Amino acid sequence: MQIYNTKKLDSLVSLLWGEKPSADIFNRWSQGFEWSSTEPLALIQNYGGPCSVIAPVQAFFLKRLLFADDKSPATKLPVRIRPTVEISVSEEEKKRTFTDSLIEILLQVNNSWSVCISNLDKSSSGNTSSDIYGMLDTSSVDMKNPQQAISNFHKSIFIHNCTSRVELETVLTKYYQQLFSKYGVLLFLYTALLSRGVDVIRTEHDNLDSPMIDPIHGHGGQSLLNLMLSGEAVPNVFDGSADLSGLTLRGISHPCPVGFLTLLETYKLCTVGNSLKRPEFPVWIVGSETHYSVVFSLEGRMVAPISARKHAETIFNKYSEEGGGFVQAHKLGEILTELNLESEPEYVELMAQSLDPDQLGIILLNSFIQEYFQAEDKPVLPNNFEIYYYNGLTQSATDKQVRFRKGMANVIDWQDNVCMQSSDSPIEDCLQMRFPGMSVSWVDGAAPSLN
Repeated sequence: MQIYNTKKLDSLVSLLWGEKPSADIFNRWSQGFEWSSTEPLALIQNYGGPCSVIAPVQAFFLKRLLFADDKSPATKLPVRIRPTVEISVSEEEKKRTFTDSLIEILLQVNNSWSVCISNLDKSSSGNTSSDIYGMLDTSSVDMKNPQQAISNFHKSIFIHNCTSRVELETVLTKYYQQLFSKYGVLLFLYTALLSRGVDVIRTEHDNLDSPMIDPIHGHGGQSLLNLMLSGEAVPNVFDGSADLSGLTLRGISHPCPVGFLTLLETYKLCTVGNSLKRPEFPVWIVGSETHYSVVFSLEGRMVAPISARKHAETIFNKYSEEGGGFVQAHKLGEILTELNLESEPEYVELMAQSLDPDQLGIILLNSFIQEYFQAEDKPVLPNNFEIYYYNGLTQSATDKQVRFRKGMANVIDWQDNVCMQSSDSPIEDCLQMRFPGMSVSWVDGAAPSLN
């Protein structure tokens, strides 16, 4: 047990909060994880701000609660281990599932077993004395010096370096109650950040002028959410990397267990890549302009593997002329090579002539797909299935009680290229970015708020 390197911690504080953390925003983040009294499997968020930590933790908790770790060898789909989320779970099982969810997030952040567990207790008991919390209570600090409690908090952080999963589970269990006490959410956030490494995060975040927590509104930025979902604090949601006039922009480098959909994509302000849009399990973080919530289902076919046809369309469009649905004929060989199809020069020349009979020097996407993927079977997918929505903010609920909102999803056409239906529901707008043609009838009436 040791105090973390002061200089590195100061650097992290600046990267996270800015040069001078706002006492009001820090107060809003100063909450522990807390279960809803009306929905015992749902976490509560008391104030706007920490949704970029609470929502991902809730999402990973639901994933582990509802699905087995391994997918079906036959269907490659998630295997559900419960018929519904409307169930009763023992406190022991809930604690174990919650702990395993935190471990899964941390092992994405740092898979080398060098995980730093942040806590406020330098003893071996794991029970933080009340006088420490009294010293850190920002509400009792003289408002002429509102930074004092924030400074005290950071000076009081101790870390425990874990080098195995067994040790990680043991230490998290020891400090479990701290996670559900004041500062619990911040302690887990600092655990993730310190485990990733200050220098690594500084490189990934890639915008040192903008703190990871918005200094005005107090919500966590995209890089903070991406750290929780993918283990990397990159600021973008597209797949891989992109070149912008010689500047490399970093996105999501691998498929994620939990996905992400955002209202910003409906405004054409970003494009969410398949790594987040097509997660391994049917659980998605849903983003509005200032808040993160969760949508999930037990229908595993929502995350069926991408079809060979859709994959071919993606590769073809990568070589297309500004997304125009065609490519220059001389690029055919590169496309066939990337799709692991026959690409010998003589064959490519023959097929280029066949796919461009008018000798215009271009090949249309439709002609290419009809030639190579016409016989592909369309996946058997349901038209109707149950879907659930979670928003941890108490003020977003009409009766101030956090609950899972249940709905019946209807999908007119599961093809990815159909036109989206018009909708007056922001959550449907988000869902249609992944599932065009989807509408949801909510059991209790009106569509839930994304804020």
